[in-house]
Amino acid sequence: IIITGAFFGVVHGNLAAVFPLMAFGSILCIVRDRFGLFTCIALHALFNLHTFIWLYLAPNASSQL
Repeated sequence: IIITGAFFGVVHGNLAAVFPLMAFGSILCIVRDRFGLFTCIALHALFNLHTFIWLYLAPNASSQL
């Protein structure tokens, strides 16, 4: 789980988000084990949708800090 989560975080190529993505990858690994692949894919898609909506609604939010 830890190795898979680490790979998930690194493969996304965003240095600022490596650790949160590693955690999310580990969670997805557990979800895949307990609830199946479709649930894991659906959760990943919802996460991507959430990120897309935030980037669309507030594209400069991260640079406003």
